[in-house]
Amino acid sequence: MFELEDYSKKPETTEPAWVKNETTRKLFKHVTEEFNSLKAQIMSQQATSAPKIVPRRVALANSVDPSLITKRRQPDVLSLISDYNMVNRPWFTRHSPSSENSVSHTLLATAA
Repeated sequence: MFELEDYSKKPETTEPAWVKNETTRKLFKHVTEEFNSLKAQIMSQQATSAPKIVPRRVALANSVDPSLITKRRQPDVLSLISDYNMVNRPWFTRHSPSSENSVSHTLLATAA
């Protein structure tokens, strides 16, 4: 018997294996969206300082208690935030674009 489900493409999950409940899923999506937003700011050179993802702001934006994002309760989310913050920092220009000390933003695109 012909079933449409047999031929339709299933959406690929881009979530890591540690995303197991709805709260963690919301936090993961928000952190990823925040990273992409900060990356876009850096690439367009609109950021005035080194951007950083703040766990407390992530928690409040998702209507969860800020004490939820700790090493004990959400270690993977906290690790993801830390990793993303490390990716943002080394490639952020601390000098004017015409300065010889300017860092190339093309490396940031390959980091994510």
